[in-house]
Amino acid sequence: GTCQPGVPVPPPAEIAGLLVDGHAGTTLTWGVLAGAVVYDVASSTLSGLRATGTAGAICLANDVATSGFIDVRPDPAPGDGFYYLVRAQGSCGSGTYGLDSAGAPRAPTAACP
Repeated sequence: GTCQPGVPVPPPAEIAGLLVDGHAGTTLTWGVLAGAVVYDVASSTLSGLRATGTAGAICLANDVATSGFIDVRPDPAPGDGFYYLVRAQGSCGSGTYGLDSAGAPRAPTAACP
């Protein structure tokens, strides 16, 4: 639907089925969501995840127009890795980066605008 004052339109649903190909130039893909226009990708290292949870994630790509993204960052330090959070944006708002194990919304400190 269209965004009109007083007419609630739910934001896109949580992204499901994120696939990560760990070869050089890590490729992420996900299923297209109904109502989604663009997608945001946030990321950090697994060591950062252990230290601060998903709050340490930063915006890696804003307003990706397709259901995929290639991360061209250099590999993390030996023994570490990257994790990724993806959310959809529709014409009336943004979805979430998902819920943590306690059921609270994941909230990166430097999320995409």
